[in-house]
Amino acid sequence: AADYQQLVGLDPNEDHVITPEEARTGESALGIFATQTLRVLAVSNTGDEEHCTPRFDGLDLQSAQGVPPRYAFHVAFQCPFVPHALRLRFGMFVGTPIRHVNLGKVTLPDGRVEQVVFSADVKEANVRATPPGVLEVFGTFWKLGVEHIVTGYDHLLFLLALLLAATRFRDVVVVVTAFTAAHSVTLALAALEVASLPGRVVEPAIAASIILVAVENGFV
Repeated sequence: AADYQQLVGLDPNEDHVITPEEARTGESALGIFATQTLRVLAVSNTGDEEHCTPRFDGLDLQSAQGVPPRYAFHVAFQCPFVPHALRLRFGMFVGTPIRHVNLGKVTLPDGRVEQVVFSADVKEANVRATPPGVLEVFGTFWKLGVEHIVTGYDHLLFLLALLLAATRFRDVVVVVTAFTAAHSVTLALAALEVASLPGRVVEPAIAASIILVAVENGFV
């Protein structure tokens, strides 16, 4: 809600909850914003590119999920020809301090599914007619994982606080392995939408966990 208040003003009372009434009132502004910042280009087999025309199909207010509620919105793109490939441009957070990582799933007519990743540093993705190899997919997500850890200062602080109490190499291995496994499980649950908690709960909980472990170290 805070992000979309900053971007298009969907939360005018800034209570961090976008109500159905607020969503309905700001729907037109969101449509303009979405069609200006989400781009799809059709690429021919000769490399020529043309923009596909966007059409905002509105917010799905009936299918809100979670507490506070989250709403899906739909944008359709009409391409001027059957593309050999697609070039996707994600510019929703360009020029803002928002640094979300956004995962996209593209289902192609032959049934193949392509996974794409957008971040503050990656704003464009290409979907090819031929599927990428296993090593290429692995490399993409490996790079994303390394960036997530290296730039995740809360993760590093929490791990450092855990390691301060470790006195043997075996303890270090156990702590790092347990942290990695637990973090992987929670990321998988969130990505698969099996379990999801609002940021206003998760972020303070992360800070509290760091403080708790640091205080615990003082008594060890």
